[in-house]
This record gives sequence, C-alpha cells and structure tokens, in this order.
Amino acid sequence: MKIEVGKTYKMRNGTTVLITGKSKNELLEFTGRISGEPFDDEFTESGTFLLYGQHHPFDIIEEITPTPTNPS
Repeated sequence: MKIEVGKTYKMRNGTTVLITGKSKNELLEFTGRISGEPFDDEFTESGTFLLYGQHHPFDIIEEITPTPTNPS
C-alpha cells in the first residue's frame, strides 16, 4: 500500500492518522496527524512508522474510506 496526502488511515493500534503532507525527510516521506495528538509524525510511503523493520503500534495498516451518505 502507498499512502497519500489527504487520506485517513488506521494504524496497528486502532488509532487513525490523517496524512497531512510531504516531509523533507528522505526516508520518512510523509507527515501525518495522529488522532488526539497536537503535532505531526513522519511515515514512510508504505506506512511504516519506524525504519528498522520492527512492527510498531503507529504503523499504518489500512485506508479508511468514507461511508457514502444517502440524500433524503
């Protein structure tokens, strides 16, 4: 999976993160605002939070797709 700016994702710990932009960091290419946090964190293009291959609770595991609403 490749993450994209403007989309919301679910992390391994069940929390959501909104990808807010591109990072200046060459290895952690994206910035994201984790639900409830006052600052952005960085993620790789594939959604990993850490670079050394270990699973982390902040790893992105799936995209959250908006539920369509039916007009009344």
